Amino acid sequence: MMKTRFTAVLLSALLLTACDNSDSTPAPDPRQQQEILSVKQLIYPYDRTVTLGGILDNRPDCIDPEWDTLTDDKGRELVRYRCDYTTAAAVNKINQQVEARYQRVLRDYTGILTKVTKWKPADMRTRTGANIEQTEKELGMIKTLSGYDWSPLRSEISTNNDSSFNLSLSGGKLWSRQPAKLTGEQKALVEQWNAVTEPLLYGQGSDIDRWFEDSSGVISALEKKLTDLKAVQAEEYLKGDNRRREDESALTRLLAELEAAHAEAKDWRITQELYWSVTGPDPVFMGGKFLVSDHTGQNELVPYSPVTRGPIRRGTEMLADIYGDKTGTDFYRNMLAFGLYMYQVKDIKVPSVNTLSY
Repeated sequence: MMKTRFTAVLLSALLLTACDNSDSTPAPDPRQQQEILSVKQLIYPYDRTVTLGGILDNRPDCIDPEWDTLTDDKGRELVRYRCDYTTAAAVNKINQQVEARYQRVLRDYTGILTKVTKWKPADMRTRTGANIEQTEKELGMIKTLSGYDWSPLRSEISTNNDSSFNLSLSGGKLWSRQPAKLTGEQKALVEQWNAVTEPLLYGQGSDIDRWFEDSSGVISALEKKLTDLKAVQAEEYLKGDNRRREDESALTRLLAELEAAHAEAKDWRITQELYWSVTGPDPVFMGGKFLVSDHTGQNELVPYSPVTRGPIRRGTEMLADIYGDKTGTDFYRNMLAFGLYMYQVKDIKVPSVNTLSY
């Protein structure tokens, strides 16, 4: 009877022990705790009245502080401080800034896509198009001038600015050195000529001058030139339309990817980490960084300056930023918001679209 009772007591004790072990957490490593304490008890270099633990464990801008130890890839023993930057104030400010950036970018690229979609080859402004317009204009004038008899003027006109002639033809325009010597018929013909060629601009009209000197073959040559230019223009139109389709496709893809990123833009959590090396006799601050966790995992979050639009790695300055309460300011949150946006769109390829072509 005594043996049975002893066995029952022993089994009960073993069961209780097993239950206790299943609910308990491993006891902290004394050495790790000492390393963490050695960092937390450090006096802040620029304020001898506070310790690092006092500063870092009582932050309103980054909550739920945690301390642990690890070994880096160079074999250094490190103490790591981590806190959760996802406070209500930070979330609201960062989400507002990120949302504003998405809205601005989506609006801008939607506007570009609209221009590209509405564009037509006839909207192209090319040298070929200008040459066609000029050739058509001069050819039309020549055909109009061909309907008049200019024989009363021929003996009076020079096409090389010879001062011995009363009339000069240059750039398709007639002008007289001594208008008083012209007959009434000649004056009327000069006025008629210039009325036809009046739309010509400086540097134009050479084909009209050439036609007046020798009309043989000028019209047919201009018509062939016009045909050749229109063939070149048709090729340019084809290339332009192909470019438009490529740009339209690329911009449509870009907007779809931006919309997909935008849909998940608020699904994030930011933490801040600081590191001290405790390999030597005294802890040495190694700097810090921000980390972002989202649907892709956890990665470093690099703040971006809204002013220079470039990355800002505070690193070893982070401790001073925390002590100076900078990490809780709107300016700091704006940098993190810009960095978060850049992180979210980092894999989106922005097409090179020449907007001046549309």
